[in-house]
Amino acid sequence: MSETSSPLEEIADINRELVRRVATEDRNTNRDIYDALEDEYLTSSFIGEYIRASMNPQRPMHDLLEHPSGR
Repeated sequence: MSETSSPLEEIADINRELVRRVATEDRNTNRDIYDALEDEYLTSSFIGEYIRASMNPQRPMHDLLEHPSGR
């Protein structure tokens, strides 16, 4: 904290740091859930993009054969 910070700014900084730590710990504790949600999101994004491309005759669909995550 700098000397020019107000008490309210210092409290906000502390709060942001606590939220960051809790989010990191939650992510580490529930990694399998977060990974599954991420995979589901990427898969649904890929399917949506595939459907949009299939409706557009100007866009070749072979560009979509790779998963958006690069996997």
